[in-house]
Amino acid sequence: MIIKTKDIQQVLLLTNNYLKFYFPNDIEIKNDYYSAIKGNLFDVEKEPRVVIGSLMDDWECLNLLLLDKDRPFTSVDLDRLAAILNAVSEIINPVTS
Repeated sequence: MIIKTKDIQQVLLLTNNYLKFYFPNDIEIKNDYYSAIKGNLFDVEKEPRVVIGSLMDDWECLNLLLLDKDRPFTSVDLDRLAAILNAVSEIINPVTS
């Protein structure tokens, strides 16, 4: 599969518009801890390992990017942002009970 960077940028713009519609001000996330599957996610022959993450820690690290313009954005920040977006999605459309 090949994904054009331009298309990802467009999807991120749509994401931004969606968030502004549902949350015109702030987003309150009540849960902190979450479980995530780590390891080689694309090798279905190997058993994944489940880890516990903290949305508060994730956001604190992402917020450092906003405070320090010289701080580089890394692949770990993509994971952190994905966790935050998953939590936001859960607020809009809960799939857990």
